[in-house]
Amino acid sequence: MPPTHIHTKNRSGLRALLACMVFGAVIYIFVVIAAYHTQSAIIFRPGGLTAHHPPGFLIETVSIATADGLHLTGWWLPKSGTRRTVLFFQGNRHQASDHTLRLKTLTELGVNALLFDYRGFGLTAGRIHSEDDIYRDGQAAWDYLRYERRIPAEDIILWGRSLGGAVAVEVARHRPVGALVLESTFYTLDEMARLHYRWLPTRYLLKFHFRNGAKLQDVRAPIIIIHSPVDGYIPFAQGRRLFEEAPEPKVFLTTEGHHLELFDRHAIYRQQVINQLNRLTNLTISTARQP
Repeated sequence: MPPTHIHTKNRSGLRALLACMVFGAVIYIFVVIAAYHTQSAIIFRPGGLTAHHPPGFLIETVSIATADGLHLTGWWLPKSGTRRTVLFFQGNRHQASDHTLRLKTLTELGVNALLFDYRGFGLTAGRIHSEDDIYRDGQAAWDYLRYERRIPAEDIILWGRSLGGAVAVEVARHRPVGALVLESTFYTLDEMARLHYRWLPTRYLLKFHFRNGAKLQDVRAPIIIIHSPVDGYIPFAQGRRLFEEAPEPKVFLTTEGHHLELFDRHAIYRQQVINQLNRLTNLTISTARQP
Protein backbone atom coordinates (compact mmCIF):
# COMPACT_ATOMS: atom_id res chain seq x y z
CA MET A 1 0.00 0.00 0.00
CA PRO A 2 1.55 3.38 -1.08
CA PRO A 3 2.32 5.87 1.66
CA THR A 4 -0.41 8.40 2.39
CA HIS A 5 1.88 11.36 1.75
CA ILE A 6 2.29 10.32 -1.91
CA HIS A 7 -1.47 10.43 -2.47
CA THR A 8 -1.63 13.81 -0.76
CA LYS A 9 1.19 15.12 -2.96
CA ASN A 10 -0.54 13.86 -6.12
CA ARG A 11 -3.82 15.45 -5.10
CA SER A 12 -2.07 18.75 -4.37
CA GLY A 13 -0.43 18.66 -7.81
CA LEU A 14 -3.74 17.98 -9.53
CA ARG A 15 -5.42 20.81 -7.65
CA ALA A 16 -2.62 23.17 -8.65
CA LEU A 17 -2.88 22.08 -12.28
CA LEU A 18 -6.66 22.47 -12.24
CA ALA A 19 -6.34 25.91 -10.67
CA CYS A 20 -3.90 26.97 -13.41
CA MET A 21 -6.24 25.68 -16.10
CA VAL A 22 -9.22 27.53 -14.62
CA PHE A 23 -7.18 30.71 -14.23
CA GLY A 24 -5.97 30.44 -17.83
CA ALA A 25 -9.51 29.87 -19.09
CA VAL A 26 -10.77 32.90 -17.19
CA ILE A 27 -7.99 35.07 -18.61
CA TYR A 28 -8.68 33.78 -22.14
CA ILE A 29 -12.41 34.50 -21.82
CA PHE A 30 -11.61 37.99 -20.56
CA VAL A 31 -9.30 38.58 -23.55
CA VAL A 32 -11.97 37.32 -25.97
CA ILE A 33 -14.61 39.62 -24.47
CA ALA A 34 -12.20 42.57 -24.56
CA ALA A 35 -11.32 41.83 -28.20
CA TYR A 36 -14.99 41.79 -29.14
CA HIS A 37 -15.72 45.15 -27.55
CA THR A 38 -12.50 46.89 -28.69
CA GLN A 39 -12.24 45.55 -32.25
CA SER A 40 -13.11 48.91 -33.77
CA ALA A 41 -10.05 50.43 -32.09
CA ILE A 42 -7.94 47.45 -33.19
CA ILE A 43 -9.03 47.63 -36.84
CA PHE A 44 -9.09 51.42 -37.18
CA ARG A 45 -5.97 53.13 -35.87
CA PRO A 46 -6.40 56.74 -36.86
CA GLY A 47 -3.49 58.62 -38.31
CA GLY A 48 -4.80 60.73 -41.15
CA LEU A 49 -4.25 64.27 -42.29
CA THR A 50 -2.72 67.06 -40.24
CA ALA A 51 -3.66 70.69 -39.70
CA HIS A 52 -0.74 71.94 -41.79
CA HIS A 53 -0.27 71.27 -45.49
CA PRO A 54 3.12 69.83 -46.46
CA PRO A 55 5.18 72.38 -48.42
CA GLY A 56 5.37 72.23 -52.20
CA PHE A 57 1.75 71.30 -52.92
CA LEU A 58 -1.28 73.35 -53.93
CA ILE A 59 -3.82 72.16 -51.36
CA GLU A 60 -7.22 73.42 -50.29
CA THR A 61 -8.74 72.18 -47.04
CA VAL A 62 -12.37 71.21 -47.59
CA SER A 63 -15.30 70.04 -45.48
CA ILE A 64 -17.39 67.10 -46.69
CA ALA A 65 -20.86 66.62 -45.24
CA THR A 66 -22.05 63.07 -44.55
CA ALA A 67 -25.63 61.79 -44.64
CA ASP A 68 -25.68 61.49 -40.85
CA GLY A 69 -24.57 65.03 -40.11
CA LEU A 70 -20.79 64.78 -39.72
CA HIS A 71 -18.21 66.88 -41.56
CA LEU A 72 -15.13 65.10 -42.89
CA THR A 73 -11.90 67.03 -43.26
CA GLY A 74 -10.33 66.68 -46.69
CA TRP A 75 -7.54 67.96 -48.90
CA TRP A 76 -8.33 69.00 -52.47
CA LEU A 77 -5.41 69.04 -54.91
CA PRO A 78 -6.42 70.70 -58.20
CA LYS A 79 -4.53 70.05 -61.40
CA SER A 80 -5.19 72.27 -64.40
CA GLY A 81 -5.61 70.77 -67.85
CA THR A 82 -6.83 67.35 -66.77
CA ARG A 83 -10.18 65.58 -66.83
CA ARG A 84 -9.26 62.95 -64.23
CA THR A 85 -9.83 63.09 -60.46
CA VAL A 86 -8.59 60.48 -58.00
CA LEU A 87 -10.68 59.95 -54.88
CA PHE A 88 -8.15 58.41 -52.52
CA PHE A 89 -9.18 56.14 -49.63
CA GLN A 90 -6.42 55.78 -47.08
CA GLY A 91 -5.57 52.72 -45.01
CA ASN A 92 -6.19 52.22 -41.33
CA ARG A 93 -3.14 53.95 -39.87
CA HIS A 94 -1.32 56.64 -41.78
CA GLN A 95 0.50 59.72 -40.66
CA ALA A 96 1.22 62.91 -42.57
CA SER A 97 4.60 61.61 -43.76
CA ASP A 98 2.85 58.81 -45.63
CA HIS A 99 0.52 61.28 -47.27
CA THR A 100 3.40 63.45 -48.41
CA LEU A 101 4.69 60.60 -50.57
CA ARG A 102 1.20 59.88 -51.86
CA LEU A 103 0.63 63.56 -52.66
CA LYS A 104 3.78 63.48 -54.76
CA THR A 105 2.54 60.36 -56.56
CA LEU A 106 -0.87 61.90 -57.27
CA THR A 107 0.74 65.09 -58.53
CA GLU A 108 3.00 63.13 -60.89
CA LEU A 109 0.01 61.14 -62.15
CA GLY A 110 -1.34 64.43 -63.50
CA VAL A 111 -4.78 64.22 -61.86
CA ASN A 112 -6.94 66.24 -59.52
CA ALA A 113 -7.14 64.47 -56.17
CA LEU A 114 -9.24 64.39 -53.03
CA LEU A 115 -7.90 62.86 -49.82
CA PHE A 116 -9.99 62.89 -46.66
CA ASP A 117 -10.18 61.66 -43.08
CA TYR A 118 -12.77 59.08 -42.13
CA ARG A 119 -14.74 59.82 -38.97
CA GLY A 120 -12.44 59.55 -35.97
CA PHE A 121 -9.33 60.03 -38.13
CA GLY A 122 -7.14 63.13 -38.14
CA LEU A 123 -9.24 66.27 -37.81
CA THR A 124 -12.61 64.58 -38.37
CA ALA A 125 -14.85 64.08 -35.35
CA GLY A 126 -16.85 60.95 -34.58
CA ARG A 127 -16.03 57.26 -34.45
CA ILE A 128 -16.48 54.22 -36.68
CA HIS A 129 -18.93 51.84 -35.03
CA SER A 130 -19.90 49.75 -38.06
CA GLU A 131 -19.02 49.09 -41.69
CA ASP A 132 -21.87 51.37 -42.73
CA ASP A 133 -20.17 54.30 -40.97
CA ILE A 134 -17.00 54.18 -43.06
CA TYR A 135 -18.98 53.38 -46.21
CA ARG A 136 -21.11 56.45 -45.56
CA ASP A 137 -17.93 58.54 -45.40
CA GLY A 138 -16.73 57.18 -48.73
CA GLN A 139 -20.04 57.85 -50.43
CA ALA A 140 -20.05 61.40 -49.03
CA ALA A 141 -16.64 62.01 -50.61
CA TRP A 142 -17.94 60.80 -54.00
CA ASP A 143 -21.02 63.03 -53.64
CA TYR A 144 -18.76 65.99 -52.86
CA LEU A 145 -16.79 65.51 -56.07
CA ARG A 146 -19.84 64.89 -58.19
CA TYR A 147 -22.22 67.56 -56.93
CA GLU A 148 -20.03 70.26 -55.39
CA ARG A 149 -16.99 70.04 -57.68
CA ARG A 150 -19.22 69.12 -60.65
CA ILE A 151 -16.89 66.36 -61.81
CA PRO A 152 -18.49 63.87 -64.22
CA ALA A 153 -18.79 60.40 -62.73
CA GLU A 154 -16.81 58.85 -65.58
CA ASP A 155 -13.85 61.07 -64.67
CA ILE A 156 -13.71 59.93 -61.04
CA ILE A 157 -11.13 57.24 -60.25
CA LEU A 158 -11.56 55.48 -56.91
CA TRP A 159 -8.22 54.47 -55.42
CA GLY A 160 -8.27 52.36 -52.24
CA ARG A 161 -5.12 51.60 -50.31
CA SER A 162 -5.12 48.56 -47.98
CA LEU A 163 -8.24 48.90 -45.79
CA GLY A 164 -9.26 51.86 -47.95
CA GLY A 165 -9.80 49.38 -50.77
CA ALA A 166 -12.83 48.02 -48.92
CA VAL A 167 -14.37 51.51 -48.88
CA ALA A 168 -13.53 52.04 -52.55
CA VAL A 169 -15.17 48.74 -53.54
CA GLU A 170 -18.36 49.59 -51.65
CA VAL A 171 -18.59 53.05 -53.22
CA ALA A 172 -17.94 51.60 -56.69
CA ARG A 173 -20.89 49.21 -56.19
CA HIS A 174 -23.33 52.08 -55.68
CA ARG A 175 -21.84 55.03 -57.55
CA PRO A 176 -20.77 55.22 -61.21
CA VAL A 177 -17.02 55.76 -61.64
CA GLY A 178 -14.42 55.80 -64.39
CA ALA A 179 -12.17 53.19 -62.77
CA LEU A 180 -11.38 51.39 -59.52
CA VAL A 181 -7.79 50.94 -58.26
CA LEU A 182 -7.11 48.57 -55.36
CA GLU A 183 -3.64 48.77 -53.83
CA SER A 184 -2.57 46.04 -51.38
CA THR A 185 -6.16 45.23 -50.48
CA PHE A 186 -7.45 42.05 -48.81
CA TYR A 187 -10.11 39.61 -50.02
CA THR A 188 -12.09 39.59 -46.76
CA LEU A 189 -11.33 40.86 -43.28
CA ASP A 190 -12.40 37.47 -41.89
CA GLU A 191 -9.42 35.82 -43.58
CA MET A 192 -7.04 38.53 -42.38
CA ALA A 193 -8.30 38.15 -38.81
CA ARG A 194 -7.74 34.39 -38.89
CA LEU A 195 -4.24 34.98 -40.24
CA HIS A 196 -3.15 37.56 -37.65
CA TYR A 197 -5.19 36.41 -34.63
CA ARG A 198 -5.07 32.63 -34.86
CA TRP A 199 -5.56 32.26 -31.11
CA LEU A 200 -8.92 34.06 -31.13
CA PRO A 201 -12.28 32.69 -32.33
CA THR A 202 -12.54 35.48 -34.89
CA ARG A 203 -15.29 33.69 -36.80
CA TYR A 204 -17.65 34.47 -33.93
CA LEU A 205 -16.15 37.77 -32.79
CA LEU A 206 -15.94 39.92 -35.90
CA LYS A 207 -18.48 42.69 -36.41
CA PHE A 208 -16.58 43.96 -39.46
CA HIS A 209 -16.20 41.68 -42.50
CA PHE A 210 -15.41 43.79 -45.59
CA ARG A 211 -16.17 41.02 -48.08
CA ASN A 212 -14.44 42.71 -50.99
CA GLY A 213 -14.14 39.68 -53.24
CA ALA A 214 -17.85 39.01 -53.43
CA LYS A 215 -18.68 42.68 -53.85
CA LEU A 216 -16.45 43.11 -56.89
CA GLN A 217 -19.06 41.32 -58.97
CA ASP A 218 -21.27 44.40 -58.63
CA VAL A 219 -18.66 46.86 -59.92
CA ARG A 220 -19.26 48.13 -63.45
CA ALA A 221 -15.96 49.87 -64.12
CA PRO A 222 -12.42 48.92 -65.17
CA ILE A 223 -10.47 47.50 -62.21
CA ILE A 224 -6.73 47.72 -61.53
CA ILE A 225 -5.34 45.61 -58.69
CA ILE A 226 -1.85 46.33 -57.34
CA HIS A 227 0.01 43.98 -54.97
CA SER A 228 3.50 42.91 -53.96
CA PRO A 229 4.53 39.22 -53.83
CA VAL A 230 6.48 39.89 -50.62
CA ASP A 231 3.74 41.77 -48.79
CA GLY A 232 4.06 40.41 -45.26
CA TYR A 233 0.88 41.95 -43.93
CA ILE A 234 -1.74 41.30 -46.61
CA PRO A 235 -0.54 38.22 -48.51
CA PHE A 236 -0.09 38.37 -52.26
CA ALA A 237 -2.65 35.57 -52.59
CA GLN A 238 -5.33 37.94 -51.31
CA GLY A 239 -4.69 40.32 -54.20
CA ARG A 240 -4.70 37.47 -56.70
CA ARG A 241 -8.06 36.22 -55.38
CA LEU A 242 -9.50 39.71 -55.77
CA PHE A 243 -8.29 39.73 -59.34
CA GLU A 244 -9.88 36.36 -60.04
CA GLU A 245 -13.23 37.57 -58.68
CA ALA A 246 -13.14 40.91 -60.51
CA PRO A 247 -15.19 41.22 -63.70
CA GLU A 248 -13.62 42.40 -66.96
CA PRO A 249 -12.05 44.73 -67.87
CA LYS A 250 -9.32 44.28 -65.30
CA VAL A 251 -5.55 44.18 -64.91
CA PHE A 252 -3.12 43.03 -62.21
CA LEU A 253 0.07 45.00 -61.52
CA THR A 254 2.90 43.52 -59.45
CA THR A 255 5.06 45.78 -57.29
CA GLU A 256 7.98 45.12 -54.94
CA GLY A 257 8.60 45.56 -51.24
CA HIS A 258 6.62 45.05 -48.06
CA HIS A 259 3.06 46.29 -47.51
CA LEU A 260 2.70 49.80 -49.04
CA GLU A 261 6.46 50.19 -49.04
CA LEU A 262 7.73 50.98 -52.52
CA PHE A 263 4.89 52.07 -54.79
CA ASP A 264 5.33 55.79 -54.12
CA ARG A 265 9.11 55.61 -54.52
CA HIS A 266 9.34 54.25 -58.06
CA ALA A 267 8.16 56.12 -61.14
CA ILE A 268 7.76 52.88 -63.10
CA TYR A 269 4.68 51.96 -61.07
CA ARG A 270 3.07 55.34 -61.63
CA GLN A 271 3.63 54.99 -65.36
CA GLN A 272 2.09 51.52 -65.35
CA VAL A 273 -1.04 52.87 -63.68
CA ILE A 274 -1.29 55.73 -66.19
CA ASN A 275 -0.83 53.34 -69.11
CA GLN A 276 -3.49 50.96 -67.85
CA LEU A 277 -5.99 53.69 -67.05
CA ASN A 278 -5.56 55.10 -70.53
CA ARG A 279 -5.97 51.66 -72.08
CA LEU A 280 -8.92 50.49 -69.98
CA THR A 281 -10.92 53.68 -70.14
CA ASN A 282 -10.02 54.69 -73.71
CA LEU A 283 -9.25 58.16 -72.42
CA THR A 284 -5.91 59.82 -71.94
CA ILE A 285 -5.22 61.30 -68.51
CA SER A 286 -3.39 64.24 -70.02
CA THR A 287 -6.37 65.24 -72.19
CA ALA A 288 -6.86 68.97 -71.64
CA ARG A 289 -10.19 69.91 -70.16
CA GLN A 290 -10.93 71.87 -67.04
CA PRO A 291 -13.01 69.91 -64.50
